Amino acid sequence: MSPSNTRVSLVKHVVSGAPTLADFKVESTSVPNKASLQDDQILVRTLYLSVDPYMRGRLSGAQDSYVESFVPGKPLIGLGVGVIEASTSANYKEGDVVTGDQFQWETKFISSTKGFTKIPASSGISPANYLGILGMPSFTAYVGVVSLANAKA
Repeated sequence: MSPSNTRVSLVKHVVSGAPTLADFKVESTSVPNKASLQDDQILVRTLYLSVDPYMRGRLSGAQDSYVESFVPGKPLIGLGVGVIEASTSANYKEGDVVTGDQFQWETKFISSTKGFTKIPASSGISPANYLGILGMPSFTAYVGVVSLANAKA
C-alpha cells in the first residue's frame, strides 16, 4: 500500500450558524516529496494544529475581515507545529521543528518559508506549547488583561 496524505478542506463558506462535518472535506492525496520542492521551500510534516476562535470568521467568506477567508476546495490554513522533512532553503534543514501561521491542514505539505519560525531544539519546552501558553491565544489574553483592561495585582 502506498503512503497517503490526509487533507482537510472547506466545501463551502459557512455564512451563519455552526459549521457541520458536511462543510468540510477530508480526503487522501498523494504524499508530497523532496523532488517537488522549488527554491526556498520546505516540506513539513504536521505535528500539531491549532483550532482558534478567529477561524470562525475565516469560514464565512467575509471580504472585510482582518484575516483572509478560507478558500473552498483548498486546505484550511492556520497555526501549527511541524518538523521539516526536506528543504531547499539555507535557513531550514531536515529535522528542524517549526511553528507558524501557514500550516496547511495536511499530514505533509510544501510551502515557502514565509510565516515559519524554528523552535529551539534545546529549550526543553514541548513543541505543543507554542500553540498554547507560548502562542497566539495566550499572547492575546495577556494583551487583553494587561494592556487593555489595565489589570493590576
